[in-house]
Amino acid sequence: MPKSKAEGREKWILLSAPPVDPTAVTLTEAQAGIDASCALSSADSRISAAASATFSDPAICDEIAVTEFGQSNYEGTAAPFRYFDEQGVSEVGSEGAVRDEVYQALKDKDTELYVLIRDTSKGSRVALEAGDEYELYQVVTDNPQRPSSREGYQKRLIPLAIRDAWKGEIAAGA
Repeated sequence: MPKSKAEGREKWILLSAPPVDPTAVTLTEAQAGIDASCALSSADSRISAAASATFSDPAICDEIAVTEFGQSNYEGTAAPFRYFDEQGVSEVGSEGAVRDEVYQALKDKDTELYVLIRDTSKGSRVALEAGDEYELYQVVTDNPQRPSSREGYQKRLIPLAIRDAWKGEIAAGA
């Protein structure tokens, strides 16, 4: 099998409620979230592990300060596009289309959400299925920030504090 392309492959789902088992999110739980994949800037949205904390606690007999990894660290930013109608009012999607709902879900500081990310060879628009591999992050939002560039589409950069992280596969059932 050839290497998998990265473009158009991540699927981001915003869950307002915590899943019962974060390591086995059910298809029903995942489908209850907002599919944010087409409403986030690819260049500016990222949740990832960062360098872990380190410590050195050598024994008396050690001749070098051995570095060990401690607590894991994560970092994240979501950059939702803004959607407005002709009157400048936040535009809500219709018939299953997501518009400004993603920004509205992220815009308030201290909002707790769960972000489920499927990053496989499946396209972003392909529906979730039982068995899909995912990463899940418990996040808290900070204040939206204006991007430094005024090129492209209107969007906001929203820093995310990562409270917890899990890996799993989508479980069948409710």
